[in-house]
Amino acid sequence: MSDQINFQALQGWYEQVLTAAKPHLTPENIKSLAAKATKTALDFAKEHPYRASFMVVSAGLTPILGSGWMAAPFLKLIGFTPLGPAAGGLAAWYQSTFLGGYIPAGSLFAAAQKAAMG
Repeated sequence: MSDQINFQALQGWYEQVLTAAKPHLTPENIKSLAAKATKTALDFAKEHPYRASFMVVSAGLTPILGSGWMAAPFLKLIGFTPLGPAAGGLAAWYQSTFLGGYIPAGSLFAAAQKAAMG
């Protein structure tokens, strides 16, 4: 079981989606899609003002503080700490069950630990 992201497959998928979408991206369609997206966003903001406010603030702070500020509470909850996986936590269980002492560089587990370490 590998946690690594296959970037070549991901890029291939992205190129397939882009190739399929290109014929449909006419100026008229883009204008219509933008209008629908705007209406959907405004409707969501009216129905969920607090959630929408949090999303706007998060989007504004993420480029300044980095994406880790939002992930830190979740990572701590599942057992990732600045000193490594917490004993008895989900992260420690996963590591001992599936990874043992070897954490592959670039794996999702390594990325989560790196984010928890700051």
